[in-house]
Amino acid sequence: KSSEDLIENKKIKENKIILIANTIRNLKKNAKACVSVLVSVLGRHHILLAGEPGIGKSHTIKKMIHFLI
Repeated sequence: KSSEDLIENKKIKENKIILIANTIRNLKKNAKACVSVLVSVLGRHHILLAGEPGIGKSHTIKKMIHFLI
């Protein structure tokens, strides 16, 4: 690989780390859901989120999609 390819790959990895860190920062409001979904996503397990409307279930899942990319 050329040095340009290595630099580009490093930038991509750095951007992904920043994106994941920002996602975790945004989801701190509901720490229990964040940890549960994070463990599920990183372990590639299933999870069921249940609760009242408006507590951020869909928002949490939409943000966690970054961990799969």
